[in-house]
Amino acid sequence: MILSWEHEMDPASERHEIVERLRRDIARRFPGVVRAAAPAAPGLAPYPTGHPALDALLPGGGFPAGRVVAIAGPASSGKLSVALAAVARATAGGSCCAFIDTGGEFFPPSAAACGIDLERLLVVRAPPPAVPRATCVTLQSRAFALVVLDLSRRAAPCLTAAQVMRLGALCREADVTLLALGAPAALCSFTPAAALRLGATRSLAGTRVALEGCASTPPATIELHLVRHASYCLRTTPRLRLAGSPARRRR
Repeated sequence: MILSWEHEMDPASERHEIVERLRRDIARRFPGVVRAAAPAAPGLAPYPTGHPALDALLPGGGFPAGRVVAIAGPASSGKLSVALAAVARATAGGSCCAFIDTGGEFFPPSAAACGIDLERLLVVRAPPPAVPRATCVTLQSRAFALVVLDLSRRAAPCLTAAQVMRLGALCREADVTLLALGAPAALCSFTPAAALRLGATRSLAGTRVALEGCASTPPATIELHLVRHASYCLRTTPRLRLAGSPARRRR
């Protein structure tokens, strides 16, 4: 399911209506998914990353419920692969997930190749000005276990620290885990609100994931061997194209 966020809505008159419509649509498609979420128990981590070695490194054994997780790294560092592996595990377990696509580059066939059940994934295409509101509405729907906010194409923050703190509060209220992806500069506003901060860099083994120190866990680093699938950006992969689209010959 793909939702395009074409315009900025009025917070007083439209946000409640859009949240309720989103809840009704998801409840009709997936009965029993939308419900009032109970507070997460301290230390509970019901969302494994899909990599046992990384789960062993993280406090609680995975991404914590109802919290913000920042995964920073340069382009092609593996941060998106780490996030999509967690989404694949969640959808395989019957949970619905959402992907906030700020660059319009999410490619469903590649996501399916990662093991994601596309029937349980909502893709929200939001331009930068609409990202804060679109993310809030998605979290408020209480329909998703994991929400991925992809800011990989942003060179600077498109959310203020106050907006990120608001997202953190919504995550706790709705028991939703928000995975924010992007370059370190684009995620600087997430530092105060993130319960976990991971750094991804390329290495000879594939990807090096570094866990920044937090209250209960010292800094640590682990090597992950990640198999890269086709690019998630359609326009950089001319061999792959949507059904029915004209093929362009490369000269």
